[in-house]
Amino acid sequence: MKRFGLDRIRMVAALLVGAAGCSVPSVNVKIAEDASVDGTGIDLPTTKEAGGDLDGKPPSDTFVENVMDAVVFDGEAKPAYDVFPVPDVNSEPDAPSEAPPPDAVVGPGFDGGSEDIPDAATAPSLDGSPERDVATEAILDATAAELDGGAEPDGGFDTQPITSTLQVTAGYLFTCALRTNHTVACWGRNPDGEATPPSDAFSQISAGWFHACGVRSSDSTVICWGDDTYGQTEVPAGIKFSQVSAGETFTCGLKTDSSVICWGANGDDLKAGQTTPPLDSFVQISTGSEHSCGLHGDGSVACWGSNLFNESTPPRGVVFSSISAGESHTCGVVKAAGLVLCWGKDANGESDPPTGTFTQVSASGMSHSCGLTSSGTIACWGDNSAGQSTPPSGTFKQVAAGLYHSCGIRSDDTVSCWTRSLKLVAAGTYHTCGLRISDGSAECWGQNDNGQSAAQVGPFSALAAGLGTSCGIRMDGTLSCWGMDATGAMAPPTGTFKQVGVGYEHGCGIKTDGTLACWGYDTVGQLQAPTGSFLQVVAGLRHACGLRNDKTVSCWGGNTYGQATPPTATFDYVSAGDNHTCGVKPDGTVVCWGRNDVQQSTPPAGMLFWAVAAGISHTCGILQSTDYNVNMTVICWGDNSSGQTSAPAGQFADISAGGDHTCVLTADTQTVKCWGGGLYHESSPPPDL
Repeated sequence: MKRFGLDRIRMVAALLVGAAGCSVPSVNVKIAEDASVDGTGIDLPTTKEAGGDLDGKPPSDTFVENVMDAVVFDGEAKPAYDVFPVPDVNSEPDAPSEAPPPDAVVGPGFDGGSEDIPDAATAPSLDGSPERDVATEAILDATAAELDGGAEPDGGFDTQPITSTLQVTAGYLFTCALRTNHTVACWGRNPDGEATPPSDAFSQISAGWFHACGVRSSDSTVICWGDDTYGQTEVPAGIKFSQVSAGETFTCGLKTDSSVICWGANGDDLKAGQTTPPLDSFVQISTGSEHSCGLHGDGSVACWGSNLFNESTPPRGVVFSSISAGESHTCGVVKAAGLVLCWGKDANGESDPPTGTFTQVSASGMSHSCGLTSSGTIACWGDNSAGQSTPPSGTFKQVAAGLYHSCGIRSDDTVSCWTRSLKLVAAGTYHTCGLRISDGSAECWGQNDNGQSAAQVGPFSALAAGLGTSCGIRMDGTLSCWGMDATGAMAPPTGTFKQVGVGYEHGCGIKTDGTLACWGYDTVGQLQAPTGSFLQVVAGLRHACGLRNDKTVSCWGGNTYGQATPPTATFDYVSAGDNHTCGVKPDGTVVCWGRNDVQQSTPPAGMLFWAVAAGISHTCGILQSTDYNVNMTVICWGDNSSGQTSAPAGQFADISAGGDHTCVLTADTQTVKCWGGGLYHESSPPPDL
C-alpha cells in the first residue's frame, strides 16, 4: 500500500518552497577567518560565468578528497545522535535500512564524496547527494502510524551488516556503504529503491537525493538505482568511468580519459545546464542540486549549471585539493593551507566554515556542511534544524553530509550518523512513539503505566502504538511488543511481517505473504480477520480494517456505530479511530464511517487530502492542493476539548492521531510536532527529537 508521508510529501514541500521565489545575491565566498591562503591570494570574481577556470599553480599531488553527497569512507554506520549498534558483517549485502552496518575498514581518506577507492593520490572523490525537489506524487509508501499503528511496507530500514567499509555516502535520509569486498549495503528511506543496491562489486559509489550510482570493479562501467523520473539512472552505454557523482535529479561521471559526461535533468533556475559540462580534463567531480563542479589537475575549479547564488562561481587564484558541491553552495579544501573555503548560498551559514585546518569537506547537505579537521574531529556548520550539524565527539576518518543527516567513519572503523529526523510517528491513546531514521531505534513518551513507552531495543522497520501496548517490526520481519500483557494475550504471533496495527487490546499484522494475523482479546470478533492478501491493516478500539490488493476495504470486529461497515469504494489509505474509520480515495477525497456524535466522521467538503488520521473522537488530514499556502497543511475536525483539532501552521509529511492528541512530522526535516492531550505528556516529545 502506499502511505503518504514523509518521503514524497517532503519533496512537494521542497519544490513549492523553491517555487516561492528567491533573489539572486551577490557573490558570497566564505573562508575561515584566520587562514591565509597559501601561495596564491584569493581573487573574488564579481560576475563570472559558471564554469570558468581558475588560475592557480598545479599542486604536486592531486590526491582528491571530496564529499558532497556524504561519502564517508572507512567505517560502519552507527548514528551518533543515537549511536546505534551497527550490524556486523563481512558478508554479502543485505536489504536496505537506515541504520548502518559495521565492518568498516577505510580506504584512503576522501572528503566526503564517493569515488574509486584509490591507494594513494589522484583518485577523484564524489559527493553529489542533494534531495530531489520533485514531487506531486505524494502517495504514502508506508502505512501511517496512528492510533491503529502502522508500518510501512515499501521501504524501511533493514539494518545492513557491514564490518569493513571503504566508503560511505549519504543522500536524502538514506545511506550507502561500500564494503571491503566491494559489495554495497544501503539503509534508510527506500520508496524508489534507492536503498536496494545491485549485488555487483564496485570501486566507488555515490548517493544522490533519491538515487545512487556506483562504478563497477569488473569493467569500470556505471550502474545506478533508485528514482529515474528525469533519466538520472540511465547511464550512457559503453563508457568506462573512474568516478561517478549523483546529484538531485541528474548524474555526472568522470571518464577514464578525464573528461566528464552527465545525464538526467538539465534545467531549472536560470536554465541550469548541470548536465552540460565543459570540455575540460578533471581529476574529481562533484554534483549538487542543480550545479556541478570539477577539479582540474592544477587545483583550479570549474563549475557549470545553476549560478543563482554564485555557487558555480569559484574564487580565482586558489589551489584546491578537493571540492564538494551542495544544494546551492560549494566548498573546497585549499591545498597548501588546509583551510576550507565556501561560496554560494549562505542563508543558514552553510558557506561560513569555522577556522582551523581540514583534510576533507562535505557540502552535500541541504543547507549544512561538515568537515574533517586535521586532528580527526568533525566540525559542521549551517542548518541544524534536525540536529544534522551537531556531530558526536571522537576522532574520525571521513565525514559525509546528507540532506538532513550526517555520517562519519570513526577511527575504530564504526560509523556514526546524527539527526533528529524520524521515519514515522505513531500516536497511541495516551503515549506516542517515533522511529528514528538514523538507526531504526524506537523512542516513546507519554503514559507508561504498563511499560508501553519503554521501547525495546531496535532497530525496527515499523512501529504501532495502541492503548497500553506498542509493537515494532524488527529487521528480520519478526514482531516485538511491549506494554500491557505483552507476554500474555498481547504477545505477537511468530512469523515474519511487513506491517502492523495496534488497537485497545488487540493487534493485527500483515505477514510477508500478504495474509493477516491478529492476536489479543477477541471480545467482539476483532481477531477474526478475513482471508486474502492485504496492503495495509489498521486497528481501532475493538475493530480492525484492512486494505486489500484491489484497494477495497474489509473490516471486522465491533460494529456498534457502523465503524466496521465500509462503503463500496476503492481507497489508497485507511485509518481506524476509536469507533470510526476514514479512508483516502484515489482522487484525494476522504470518506469516513462509524460514530459521528461530534462530527469526527464528517470531513470538510470540497477538500482533497494526501493522508488522514483518526483518533478517539477527532480526525485530521494532510491537505492536497495546488496552492502553496494550503498544500501539505493540516486540517482537523471533530472533538476539540483537548485542543486535538487545533493544528499548527506549517507543511507536514506524516500524521498520526492518538486518543485526544495528534502528531505530525514536518515536511522538511521530518522532526516531530504534537498538539492536544497532554495529561501524560504524550504531546511532549523528548528534547532530542
